[in-house]
Amino acid sequence: MGRGAWLLVGMSLLGLDACSHRNEKREKTEPFVTQVGPSGGEIATPAGVRLKVPAGAVAEDTEVTIRLATETPAELAPVGDVYEFLPDGLSFSTPVTVTLPYDPAQLAGDVTKLSAWWTDPEVEDWVPVFGEVDTQHSTVTAQILHFSQGTVAELCPAPEHILHGSLLTSGPDAEQDLAAVAHCREIRGSLRIMRANVTHVSALAALEAVAGDVRLDGNSSLGNIDGLQNLRTVGKDLLIRSSPELRSLDKLQNLTTVGRDLWLEDLDVGTLAGLDSLFAVGGDLLFRRMHFADLTGLSSLASVGGKLWFDNVHGLNKLDGATALDTVGDDLVFHNNDSLSECEARRFADTIPHFAGDVHLSNNGADSCPDVPCDEPLDCPDNQDCVNHKCLPL
Repeated sequence: MGRGAWLLVGMSLLGLDACSHRNEKREKTEPFVTQVGPSGGEIATPAGVRLKVPAGAVAEDTEVTIRLATETPAELAPVGDVYEFLPDGLSFSTPVTVTLPYDPAQLAGDVTKLSAWWTDPEVEDWVPVFGEVDTQHSTVTAQILHFSQGTVAELCPAPEHILHGSLLTSGPDAEQDLAAVAHCREIRGSLRIMRANVTHVSALAALEAVAGDVRLDGNSSLGNIDGLQNLRTVGKDLLIRSSPELRSLDKLQNLTTVGRDLWLEDLDVGTLAGLDSLFAVGGDLLFRRMHFADLTGLSSLASVGGKLWFDNVHGLNKLDGATALDTVGDDLVFHNNDSLSECEARRFADTIPHFAGDVHLSNNGADSCPDVPCDEPLDCPDNQDCVNHKCLPL
């Protein structure tokens, strides 16, 4: 065979190889469409995405589409492609196992800090879905309960150590999930620890700021909040509720601002000590089904942007302690406080220089007003007069 013939053969082989490469690339980027039904099954795409759907996860035959997302969350810095799983929002009655490929060449940090990430409709944000990293095959495997978008990214990469998403954890794996973000200094989304089998949150000791909301709710074994001692700001709501073993708020000693509502509810802490650095609450401040005698612990609180609520606070008889309180932007609400008198509630309202709302009182236990010494009517609350050096109701 002459040189010309060999050259033609070589060029043909190169052309076939290029064509094969283009076909392979097209297969990986084109949407992958298949069916899954009540019997379950396994799905594998040319791009390396795999789904293992157990029997009963879906109730009827469903068309499934897996495709590349049109937008990439730059702040998340994915280590590989971002995929859309359709129909968006499809929920599963039992967890579905997803395996996502990542590109080792794009990994600048620690492979042990890699995680699957999934968009969550509850917080409208990306959340890490903790699972297993397979460095041999460059994949991460985790479990999901709904379809949305997924990718692989590092947790709080150096040097900023910022979680560019939200952290949601519950159940028996919560302690392990928190340990995975122990190096994070800031969460740009929300932090929710709900119905979790944890006795403490000490893994969060590096955390200084949460831009979204913080919710510790329904954690029946949570005995302390060690780990929140460096938390300074919460951008949205802070809710600590239904933790019957929690006895102290002292690890919130560096918290200065809550951007929206602060709710403390169904807690057996006995005192507000621990909130001594709290300066401003942007929305409502609510204490419900608690027990404490006064407002000791709120000495730095200067501003409440919304309502200030005291609801079912047992033993509350004095509203002393909030000596810096200058502004309440809405109503003062006193409801079902078994030891609080109306006079004390109104006296407290009169001490707030910028109080924009009304005083609402209902079903508070102490009807009689204690004697308040005075020299002139101005020393008494608005609804009292100074009689024989005592403030008495008009």
